[in-house]
Amino acid sequence: MARKNTINFLQIENGLLKAIATCVEEADAPYATHRPQLEEASETLTGVMASTDRSYASWRETIRLRLIGSKHLLARFEQIREELGEYGVEPQPSGRVDYWDSEFQLEAVQTLLGQLAVLKASDVPEASGWLAALKDDLKSVERLLREEEQAKDDYLRVAPARRQVISRAMHVVEEFENVRRDYLS
Repeated sequence: MARKNTINFLQIENGLLKAIATCVEEADAPYATHRPQLEEASETLTGVMASTDRSYASWRETIRLRLIGSKHLLARFEQIREELGEYGVEPQPSGRVDYWDSEFQLEAVQTLLGQLAVLKASDVPEASGWLAALKDDLKSVERLLREEEQAKDDYLRVAPARRQVISRAMHVVEEFENVRRDYLS
């Protein structure tokens, strides 16, 4: 499939800056009256891009923090499963659990929590401590998942503004270039 010819942010920004510079250098030309529109488009583009970039970076940071929390939860989960085996208890669930598969990981932790809740202190003295620690880690990961989802929603809410401001900037530059070309021809 052929790739569409796309314009990136730097091309748009450079087009605006070049058009503004042309208006300054050729201030007496009739197309120089487009300078305020070009400057407004440039300022808006820069502001919106910075805002959406911050929102995107914030979302990515929440993903990173959630993955770190999930790794910590998985480490505790695996440690408890290993120690249960030392007591002769078959830990549930069995099999591999990955930290990046949040849904499966949370289900597995819930299963292990259920198993720990029914163990008697006389059988496994550490069970109540493990239960409390695992619950704390689980709450932390669930909070991080909510924060990640909120950050994603925040980004998706501002992302359309990015498309709109890029489209507007492209239109302003194109309009300026058309007027200038008509004047010079």
